[in-house]
Amino acid sequence: MTPRPSTAAPILAVLVVVLPLLLLASYVGGYFWLGEYSETSIPGNKVIARFYPHRWQTFVFSPAAWVESLMRGDCEVVTTSATP
Repeated sequence: MTPRPSTAAPILAVLVVVLPLLLLASYVGGYFWLGEYSETSIPGNKVIARFYPHRWQTFVFSPAAWVESLMRGDCEVVTTSATP
């Protein structure tokens, strides 16, 4: 009887690649679709504000705002409308 090749290794390799991509896609999607977008200009600067209904969303999406501000070259502000 010959041993059968394992199918677990290819499945794990796909999971290692696909799962982080799915998590990143859901994070970026949440950043853009869960908040309200506002754009204003002050002399010499363009300010983009994203308003989220909960404080935890502001905390979670702050790195995405930083990356977006680096990519766009604008000032990016993430705030919450929740009261303290």
